[in-house]
Amino acid sequence: MTNARGHPGQAVTPVTFGNRVTHGLFSSMAYIQSKTVFAWPGLGRLILESITTRDYPIVQAGVLVLSSLYLVGNLLVDMLYSVLNPRIRHAGG
Repeated sequence: MTNARGHPGQAVTPVTFGNRVTHGLFSSMAYIQSKTVFAWPGLGRLILESITTRDYPIVQAGVLVLSSLYLVGNLLVDMLYSVLNPRIRHAGG
């Protein structure tokens, strides 16, 4: 069954799965990027080293960046839901 725009009714499911996979990558980023890949230290390594050296502003900035990516991902998925399924509407106020 398709809706008025011609998209299949199950189009929201892959978007949800993709969002969960992306969040899983962000949550495991500290472990994966604590390793050195191609001699480039990652964000996770920076955060872990700053925790051990008690450099709290770097830890706060890292948490802010990762949580911002998480929130922007959720916002984009919510906006994509309303495009894929016109029955889903966002509040006007």
